[in-house]
Amino acid sequence: MACGKSTIGKRVARALKYSFLDLDQLIEERSGQAIATIFSEQGETGFRALERQCLREASAHDRVVISVGGGALASESNLHHALDRGVVIYIRLPVSELVERLVDSKTVRPLMLGENGRPLPRPALHERVASMLEARERYYLRSDLIVNTAGLTPAESAEKVLESLKRQFGPLVIPD
Repeated sequence: MACGKSTIGKRVARALKYSFLDLDQLIEERSGQAIATIFSEQGETGFRALERQCLREASAHDRVVISVGGGALASESNLHHALDRGVVIYIRLPVSELVERLVDSKTVRPLMLGENGRPLPRPALHERVASMLEARERYYLRSDLIVNTAGLTPAESAEKVLESLKRQFGPLVIPD
């Protein structure tokens, strides 16, 4: 969450001449509801079920870069599915940088809200992000590539992802 995966993903997709798909947008389109509404009406369990279904739909396409939410691959079945269908890249940032981005974000993120429905204050936000990352990182570390983008701009981050792909898989064949 807030690592820049949509921004970086769009740049990487453009460089590879692939399509780009944001899983959260697909979930909203398929359900006809905002993510925050899905969470409030169906809870996290309902959201994760929609997410799983949309992940399978999205990953059925070829030549697509898919940006998935922070919890999408924090399940064995989703992670195995993603690893079987393509290359999984973990965009890694320190908690402090994630918190700064979340504090500045205009996006409503249900898991970053307090019990009162308001955004968490910075210390509580830091604690929540650190806790979530600790729980999820065991999945993230099984990615095909781990790319540290701390302190980088979106353009630099996308370039680092592309360089990592080339290093891992050789020269990239970009479709005409």
